[in-house]
Amino acid sequence: MTAAQIMATPDTNEPVLADGVTFSYDHYPCVKIARLAIHKNFRNQDLGEWLIKFTQGLIKDQIMPHVGCRFLVADSNKRAVGFYIKQGFRPLDIQENPDNPLMWVDLNKVNAS
Repeated sequence: MTAAQIMATPDTNEPVLADGVTFSYDHYPCVKIARLAIHKNFRNQDLGEWLIKFTQGLIKDQIMPHVGCRFLVADSNKRAVGFYIKQGFRPLDIQENPDNPLMWVDLNKVNAS
């Protein structure tokens, strides 16, 4: 995990992630999963899902109470987009970056266990 930020839309200065709620910031702090991979010998055991849930819980319990951070983003590749969507993420820049889109999730809407 690392620190990151998400930019608001340049034409309206409204955030890409707003879901109908308007914020007045140019950037939004977030935590970023730079690379997530499961070795081929351990795939299909729900380890990726477990790692995402663990990460979300860790951020919500240990980071969000102390830092103004609300979003989790992940570098993806086109093969992993479906996985991230199943975990509640949404693509942020898939039109501009179809091979390695940035995926995001609003941690206030996640029930991490």
